[in-house]
Amino acid sequence: MFVAIDNIDKSAIYLDGVIKKARETGEITPEFAMDILSKTNHRSNIKTLVKAIKDRFVSKENLLPYKEFILSCVDEREVSDEVLACLQEMADICGVREEFDEIDKKYKIYRQDACKQSEFGSELAIVSMIRDDMELSFCGTNVNFSLDDFQGVKKINFRDGAEVSFWHVRNLPDDLDLSKCDKVVWQSYTFSDDTTLKFKDGAIVYFDDVNNLPENLDVSMCSDVIFDDCDLDKLEELKFKDGAEVSFNHVSKFPKTLDLSMCSGVDMRGSDLKNVAELKFGKSESMILENTKNLPEVLDLSECLSVDLTGAELDNVKEIKFGEGARVILKRIKNMPEVLDLSMCDYVDLSNTDLSNVKEIKFKEGAEVDFSFAKNLPENLDVSM
Repeated sequence: MFVAIDNIDKSAIYLDGVIKKARETGEITPEFAMDILSKTNHRSNIKTLVKAIKDRFVSKENLLPYKEFILSCVDEREVSDEVLACLQEMADICGVREEFDEIDKKYKIYRQDACKQSEFGSELAIVSMIRDDMELSFCGTNVNFSLDDFQGVKKINFRDGAEVSFWHVRNLPDDLDLSKCDKVVWQSYTFSDDTTLKFKDGAIVYFDDVNNLPENLDVSMCSDVIFDDCDLDKLEELKFKDGAEVSFNHVSKFPKTLDLSMCSGVDMRGSDLKNVAELKFGKSESMILENTKNLPEVLDLSECLSVDLTGAELDNVKEIKFGEGARVILKRIKNMPEVLDLSMCDYVDLSNTDLSNVKEIKFKEGAEVDFSFAKNLPENLDVSM
């Protein structure tokens, strides 16, 4: 059981006195022990407390009520080698050594000198000094920063599974390790030129109005990546995880090569692909190109199950390839290709579309087609199938 430290004003010296007094009066109950964990992880406090319990309660029957305390001592907490040996012996007596060892493998959010929390913006942090630099450790699973300035902070630690948001913050550390976080969100931030970012396998990452993204940005382990109003032309390439869902909303500057062939879902609504020299799509359950500009001459969507081209600008497009059984939305589009081959599509929505450039449309046998409010249909329109 992870126990968060909630202590603003009690020092390690004060707590040491509290523990020793309880030891002398025989009042170190399981409840007292857990309460101390909520105030400190200081090596001196934990050593005094653990040894007091171990020396007094030697049988399994008497020690079992302290099982939760024993396990909690190493649950995302660092302890000294001496204390660890005591805890292991206690875990053996209680018959929970295997469970204890598994919990001890967890990432340590609380170091041995953690005693008091400090207010940092809207969040409670465990603050440690490393030389002259500050280290912050956040124990919450949902950590949200808004308008905070991290000047002087050289390292930030998060607990495993945390979801973190940075809203209009400043001066984040250059080396930002987010490899424990399930989800990370930035809004309105400019990274320094020396920034490196490390993400967790399967993480969700959202960049909203973020500038100067690192040249070495690696999101190849992320399951869901969102770029909203970001400039990506500084990046030489973007590699994505197999099966990832990727969104580029209102992005106008991309890498020259954009390979999305491994993505299961792609959303590029409102984006401009003018500086993309090579664009690759692959098997995708959903492809959203709503209001997208400067699509390539040959738009190969043949492996996409669902395609939404609502309002897309197709001025440069000479050929569109759709996949067998695809559901395609072609609403509010101008400048369609002269030959519109929809012969493999199960469903087509051409509502509110101007078909003045189209000379021929090919449909699939049994297809469903919507022409509601479409304009300038071809003179020869065969819908017999």
